[in-house]
Amino acid sequence: MESGKYSTKFKNLVANSATELWENICVLGNERKMMKINKIVYSEYGWLGSAEAYTLDLVEGYMEIIEGESLVDDKPIITKVTISNGQFEQINTILDKLEIDKFQEYYIFPGVCDGTQWSFTAYLASGQILESSGSNAWPEGFEEFIRLFKTVRGDKELCEEDD
Repeated sequence: MESGKYSTKFKNLVANSATELWENICVLGNERKMMKINKIVYSEYGWLGSAEAYTLDLVEGYMEIIEGESLVDDKPIITKVTISNGQFEQINTILDKLEIDKFQEYYIFPGVCDGTQWSFTAYLASGQILESSGSNAWPEGFEEFIRLFKTVRGDKELCEEDD
């Protein structure tokens, strides 16, 4: 059963590497501050369309996707996907660029009564919770973060940049 021992050692090595990746450094002005993110919850729903909610658990290394007619659908489709080391690196890079600690509380594009509503919550290891939401407007660069969910999920056709 040598392969079983190797498999356990490999899994521990991967888990430790992934954890280390999340002890990221966010640049805040000229100072560096450690900000470890344990979990991110992102939900998006349209006025007449379906709803999606994503939970990235960066401690356990998985993403859960809930899809339905609405966020309170009684028969949602729930999918759980393991996050690879490469995806951890992508997530880390995107989060560094986004500077989530600088998000506004609410983003809105006035003049649109329907469209897309969203919410974003980050749970930090320090116990701090960062929240932001919006209607038809997002923080600068956020589309790359949304595309990342689609990448982890495996929806390659949804990952391509919009023209």
